[in-house]
Amino acid sequence: MVAAIVGTRTLAVLICGFGWLVHAIPWTIIGLVWVYMVIWTIVLDLVKLALYSRLWLGLPGRVGTSGFSASVMRHRVLPGPPGLQHGTCRKHTIPAR
Repeated sequence: MVAAIVGTRTLAVLICGFGWLVHAIPWTIIGLVWVYMVIWTIVLDLVKLALYSRLWLGLPGRVGTSGFSASVMRHRVLPGPPGLQHGTCRKHTIPAR
């Protein structure tokens, strides 16, 4: 997967730099585009990590890094001791009838 991504980007840079099938773009412009892309990739990754850590810390009774898995696990019906008809949940106990 990584080889395919690197290969296609390398081919795109060569096509733009040497002018194959398109008008050639100066190598300095290509370099500036790559610097811009790398900087924004790092910035967006830091924002993503901050958001994920915020979601992780904001969930009581968390199980995984995802809010969905923690929410599902928090309300999942667990098997209970004898005497309970439907089992128990962390928030609710359902008594036998």
